[in-house]
Amino acid sequence: METLGYTTSIVSWPFIMSAIEMSCNSKSEIKKIDYNKEAISCVVLSCVSLEAFTNEISSITNAFINHVKRDFDIDNLPDKQKFKIGIDLKICEDISQIRNAKEGSFYKRFKKLLLCLKIEKPEFFQKLHHLQELRNALVHFRLCDISVVEDTDGVIKYYQEPPEVFQHIKSYKVKGWPVIASDVGDNIGWNSRISTNAMAAWSIKLILNAIMHVLYNLPEGEYRDFLLKYYKSRENSNLFEKGKYNVEEWENKIFKK
Repeated sequence: METLGYTTSIVSWPFIMSAIEMSCNSKSEIKKIDYNKEAISCVVLSCVSLEAFTNEISSITNAFINHVKRDFDIDNLPDKQKFKIGIDLKICEDISQIRNAKEGSFYKRFKKLLLCLKIEKPEFFQKLHHLQELRNALVHFRLCDISVVEDTDGVIKYYQEPPEVFQHIKSYKVKGWPVIASDVGDNIGWNSRISTNAMAAWSIKLILNAIMHVLYNLPEGEYRDFLLKYYKSRENSNLFEKGKYNVEEWENKIFKK
């Protein structure tokens, strides 16, 4: 069997789309608090989506390298053609290796992608780190012990120590609603406190913004055009723009005053 070229599978969009659909379809019977039973799943799926996206860009870049090698004499490319391509093929080689890394979180892979493409870190970059810490706390779930304690009033209740990342994200809000429920008391697990519509919306939009930050800042030329065609929607925009629009529509309904 002769290899004629390369393409890649696109799974980042199905991951984030599932998160969007789950969050929008979650209907809570609890009216006094901002509750969404799918919020935890949205956190995990959002992180997986960004990791998949980073690996996809790496794979598509590998396909681009093969495309250029097939159609051009890359060792003797004229300067005019190099400008048309829009990126140094040595940089492409570095990007193409990201998908082969055996270790590395979505955060580290994304950071590497930005470095290779010489794209400045977005202003929300630190929030991606916090999302990674929250995802790790959920997936590894080492803080699952629930203590039975007696408070100062002699009342017996349950208590679960939240992860350290809580201190960093407790001030984050979506349309005035905190991502961590603060009005439910201590007698509830920390994983329940992040099961909010605000958390679902925050995690999904954060990842969508991270993905679009890359797509919007790709260098002009054949390389950018080669990548963008993989993420084009029927409406002639990219899939992730469409996803962000859907999340914002849902936000306006769920957080309306």
